[in-house]
Amino acid sequence: MSTGGPRGRGGSTLEWRPWGSTAALAAYAVASTDWASADASTAAAGVVTAAVALGLHRRSVAAQVVAQGIVWFWFADTTVEVARQWLGLSNVVEPASAIALHAIAAVASGAALTFATPALRTDKVGAAFAPHAYRPWFLAGAIASAMAAAQSWDLALAALVWGSQWLPVCVALAVSFVAAAVGVARMRAWGVLLGGATAAAATVAALVSGSYAATAVVVAMAALPGVALGLPLVASRLRGDERLRPPSAVRLPVEPAGRDVAAPPGDPVAFGDDEPDEVDARARRARR
Repeated sequence: MSTGGPRGRGGSTLEWRPWGSTAALAAYAVASTDWASADASTAAAGVVTAAVALGLHRRSVAAQVVAQGIVWFWFADTTVEVARQWLGLSNVVEPASAIALHAIAAVASGAALTFATPALRTDKVGAAFAPHAYRPWFLAGAIASAMAAAQSWDLALAALVWGSQWLPVCVALAVSFVAAAVGVARMRAWGVLLGGATAAAATVAALVSGSYAATAVVVAMAALPGVALGLPLVASRLRGDERLRPPSAVRLPVEPAGRDVAAPPGDPVAFGDDEPDEVDARARRARR
């Protein structure tokens, strides 16, 4: 019987990890908050942090993917900011105390990821998210989509403050990226297509905006989901790998009337919306 823990290990080691993530996220929230100018946005940020911590306690693949993707964005954002300050690449030079707080936030979010990552390697998650091929790439693409959603939402808040015309675009991209992450986590083909299309749209928007959004970091984060989700499809095509072939591509052999017709034995069922039972049902209808 599966314990639900990491494959080949007991599940007891995972019981405390979500609480470790919660403690790390609490430290992140304290370090990343400007307490001198706390307002309604500070409370909203606290609610988001609490929701992410709750997501890291859930065993749902979709909840883990979205929550971990948001934490990955926080980790990347704070790490890049620390690097910019240390290298003198930022237009705003912050005091040493502020840089130290950014560093603490980066370490805290990294610790939260360290505690949370094993939750996606349990036997239960392995059974729930099991595409026939390229599982690590699809999982990385789903997490990257959640990262891009967090980035888009962060830009939407900035656009709201500055009264930018890009606010509707940023909100639409955030919603679309979240939908793509959930779709891929639920092994739906439309999630892969939506993630790739949204990544392309976000990359174009970042390049043509001509504003703060048009930075190398934003463009890279916008393009990341499309790269992660597109590479398995490209590799499958180049290598002639049929494991990702959609079920609709299954061709039943044509036999004389009155003889049984069945799908070829061992025919792979692709990563998509149709289930194996639906392929079997088509074979039974063909036999009639």
